[in-house]
Amino acid sequence: MGIKKTSGNFDNWLNTKVKQLRLALINMMCYMGEECVKYAREHGNYQDRTGNLRSSIGYVILDNGKIIVQGGFEKTLKGSDGQAKGKAFIQDLISKHSKGIVLIVVAGMEYAEYVEAMENYDVITSSELLAKREIPKMLRQLKLAA
Repeated sequence: MGIKKTSGNFDNWLNTKVKQLRLALINMMCYMGEECVKYAREHGNYQDRTGNLRSSIGYVILDNGKIIVQGGFEKTLKGSDGQAKGKAFIQDLISKHSKGIVLIVVAGMEYAEYVEAMENYDVITSSELLAKREIPKMLRQLKLAA
């Protein structure tokens, strides 16, 4: 009884597993993007008079530089300008992330950093901390991190 070469079967199995893992990773990133946007919009402790700052909060998931999912940027009050600036800001960041699966979460108004710098104001930092805490746990569940 000899050994048969079945590399085609193994290659098919491996490709299927890689596709499943990529899909699971993208779904996890979608969940995290939605959670970050929700958290930032609900916990931002600043007064958003125009709605632009909250409307500029959103996310994108990239796969080798191509947009897979984009979310957030929901209009608050009269925040049309915020929606547009958030989407434009995220477009600028896309070109800097052309490899791998990437989650980018932004507050796109030009004064977001200024508001963050003011004492005890949180625009998006708490969402970043949430992602830094939760993503490693999720990756461990997918067996992608040590």
